[in-house]
Amino acid sequence: MSESTIHDLGYKRYVGTRQPSSRRWRVIARHQIANGWQTFFRYKAWLLGAVIVTLIAAAFIFIATDQRWHLGHGVQQTFANMALPFALDWYGRLAFIVTLRLGSGVIAADFQRGAFTFYFARSTRPLDYLLGKIGGLATLLGAILIAAPLSVALMRIGLAGAGSTDALVPQLWLVPKVIGIGLLATLSYTIIPLAFSALVENRRYALGVWAAWYLIAGPVAYGLGRVTHLPLAALDIAASVKSVTLHLLDAPVTPWGQSVYDLPSLAASLVSLGIQIALAIAIVLWRLDAAQRSGVGGAT
Repeated sequence: MSESTIHDLGYKRYVGTRQPSSRRWRVIARHQIANGWQTFFRYKAWLLGAVIVTLIAAAFIFIATDQRWHLGHGVQQTFANMALPFALDWYGRLAFIVTLRLGSGVIAADFQRGAFTFYFARSTRPLDYLLGKIGGLATLLGAILIAAPLSVALMRIGLAGAGSTDALVPQLWLVPKVIGIGLLATLSYTIIPLAFSALVENRRYALGVWAAWYLIAGPVAYGLGRVTHLPLAALDIAASVKSVTLHLLDAPVTPWGQSVYDLPSLAASLVSLGIQIALAIAIVLWRLDAAQRSGVGGAT
């Protein structure tokens, strides 16, 4: 049997159903979710941590309802009122850990594995790839940053409704506020780490650079902003998310005694997070487009 005969026998044109290009990102998103769900300490442990925080918040709301939390700055709040800010603070910490386990290394890992050869050879566009990664990671982080705090908010509303309708109606505003806070935090913790993952093609180095930005550069900018009275503090992602949280929830102090006046303003926080998210998207698309055109993705 000649070589050409073997080649002819081995080739068969694909005649199955082809998904439209608008759905290709969903395949990448599902793969990202499945990848995060594989091992316990990749994602499940931190989701379990969010469940534990939610249970503690529930205890604050229903068991220690009227006990008071001394927050400093002469401020006292009942445990029921501080349950949501407390929970949101811890959800943010858990989300950062998830970014270290997943978000900050996913694109760098694909560079290292040469996965773009398969992505782009199948006519996957850089935008499809980006939407898939964002969709998968946002789904995982949204369970911690949107679904979990929303459950705490609903418990707080339920407690208020047990008293009177007059007390219930103002609490209903917690729902859109918590969803807004959660969406902003989810986008921030999903998209910004991806930029570091795209810039640094080594997974470990990408993780280190993202951790340095979040844990070192951000707090340094926060300290310089406090000293110079410039909006540099808004570069601190954690501080900006806290600022938005305290302003929208009308909480004067964080559970750890940090005053809302110690944090960047609401406007500066929103602008800073918006710019960082937009810049991160631009960086990732630029790197993916360069990879596709240079032949990394099997295209020239």
